[in-house]
Amino acid sequence: MNVIASRRVLLEESKNMSKDEVLAKFKVGDVVKGKIKAIQSYGAFVSVESLDCLLHTSEISHLRVSSPDEIFSVGEEVTAQIIEIDNTQKRMSLSIKAMTPDPYIGIENKYKVGEVYEVKISKLTDFGAFAELDGGVAGLIHTSEIKHLNKNVNPRTVFKVGDIVKVKLKELDLEKKKLVLSYKDTQENPIEDFKKRYPINTILDAKIVNKKEFGLFLNTGDSEIDIFIHYKQLDYSESSDALNNYKKGDTVKFKIIDIRDDKVNGSVRALLEDPFDIFKGKKKGDIVTAKVAEILDNYIRVNVGEKRFPVIIKKAEIAVEKMDQRTNRFAVGDALDTMIVHLDEKERKVELSVKKLEEKQTKEAIKKYKNVDSGAALADILGPALTAEKKPKKSKKDKKEE
Repeated sequence: MNVIASRRVLLEESKNMSKDEVLAKFKVGDVVKGKIKAIQSYGAFVSVESLDCLLHTSEISHLRVSSPDEIFSVGEEVTAQIIEIDNTQKRMSLSIKAMTPDPYIGIENKYKVGEVYEVKISKLTDFGAFAELDGGVAGLIHTSEIKHLNKNVNPRTVFKVGDIVKVKLKELDLEKKKLVLSYKDTQENPIEDFKKRYPINTILDAKIVNKKEFGLFLNTGDSEIDIFIHYKQLDYSESSDALNNYKKGDTVKFKIIDIRDDKVNGSVRALLEDPFDIFKGKKKGDIVTAKVAEILDNYIRVNVGEKRFPVIIKKAEIAVEKMDQRTNRFAVGDALDTMIVHLDEKERKVELSVKKLEEKQTKEAIKKYKNVDSGAALADILGPALTAEKKPKKSKKDKKEE
């Protein structure tokens, strides 16, 4: 006969009897003392007379708690209230916040959106600072609400736990128990001071403090505000190549052209003579002289005027005859007369055509010579010459055969 005994079963039974004895001592609502035995992301386990009880994160405080390890440490003694006893699972659930009244009840009568209040910084995180108002109510000062000119400021560079500061209440959500606070709204916005000293259209000098592929950042040296100049505002070419003319540390003269959303924009080209002025007073059909600046397969780029306003002329617009619509007919530096076929001063757009000018000149010539004193028509005058030009030359062999 074989006998199998298990010490483990006896220990489990003894343990369960011990748990039953502990559970029998308490009822829901009792306040107990215990020590933090372990900490998890969802809560802390508190040992109450050898029974491990869960103190869930949501039951630690009326205020928001991200992680229990920010509040407790293992071995720390805490006082909590029993909110649930599960005799089947042999466990109890605890709550600290149940021991205190909900500070959010009636809060709307005490605090008003738009008002300024004094708060105490209670916690610092990467995304903002938590601040307590009277009565234990806490709100968040998000990183975007700390400084006017920096949306992602590190809260630890501005506050430390225990600081007393003034904030403006921007939002109060009773359902979510959420208060949105702003520190920057209680501080003077540097942009307002900048506007007073350097209003729009002010011309000033500033040093380049940063250079990016899209533009320059400059500073006057007497303000924390940087002025941005987009590469299109460096000259009228609107090409990023203009950035090659500048380097960090250079002093630049420019004009303030816009101040909005805490940003200041400047322009160098606003101080330059506008090459588009060559078209002032002109209209569609007028003739302008241009110089060839670039030759490509499908178009030529020409510059108009001394300030060289660039215009593209497509190959279909460089001659009347198809056979002459070749961009390689021209050389860089060639001067040619063109006709304005489209002009939009507001959009700064212009279209030029050599073809339309030739067509106009042809019509004018026909009109001028079709009724001459001799009675001969333009075709009679030019016809034989044109025919002779187009007629292929005869070879020696053809002449002999004739």
